[in-house]
Amino acid sequence: MKIFLFDIDGTIMLSGGAGLRAMERAFEERYRIPNSFAEFHFQGKVDPAIFREALVKHNLPVADPDQEIRALITKYEQYIAEEMPRSTKAILYPGVKELILALTGCPGVSIGLLTGNVIGGARAKLSHFDLWRYFPYGAFGSDEEIRSRLVPIALERASRHLGTVVRPGRDVYIIGDTDRDIATAKDNGCTAVGVGTLNFSAARLAELGADIVFENFADTKRVLQTLGVADERTDRALSENPRFPA
Repeated sequence: MKIFLFDIDGTIMLSGGAGLRAMERAFEERYRIPNSFAEFHFQGKVDPAIFREALVKHNLPVADPDQEIRALITKYEQYIAEEMPRSTKAILYPGVKELILALTGCPGVSIGLLTGNVIGGARAKLSHFDLWRYFPYGAFGSDEEIRSRLVPIALERASRHLGTVVRPGRDVYIIGDTDRDIATAKDNGCTAVGVGTLNFSAARLAELGADIVFENFADTKRVLQTLGVADERTDRALSENPRFPA
């Protein structure tokens, strides 16, 4: 069994600024600080850690940071659900829909998520493109603030979903666009798959230790072949479904 765990932002899609707007709204509502995430670097970070960093940056004397972060996440999840439907600049990367469809229909393959998004943010972003339903399990920023610790959580949920024990190893593929995705795979003995769509080039991700790299997923058949899952069934799925079903 091969397990493919996908990052979201910069790997599958971009929210067109919806995530930032939702974070800004949540933070400003609670602390009356506008543009509170100016000059922040978000790539590869988990949402609760971003909020924690903002509390420190703005020198907010909170008695219980964990409680504050939970409150911020609650508001953020409300606002990201409002922001995504009106995000005219949200994009899905080329080939992503076709890749997800092919992997979903491939015997001996299971797909899930491994993302720094809290679960409500992941749901809102992927639902915008009708992709949430294709990921039956995953691990999220709402589970753990240290990204490398998300892997055991995702695999425990994969095990429950599949009815068999899934352990870290080379048949677990962690797919992402940042150095943190690559490090997370390496820290857990998994296969690191880098895609050079946003933060790093494919060449740079290879330098950082990615086992497999793509510039993008546009050539779905080649991606499937490189991942070692292409066969007559995936070929048929691609030929019969050139566009992802509504």
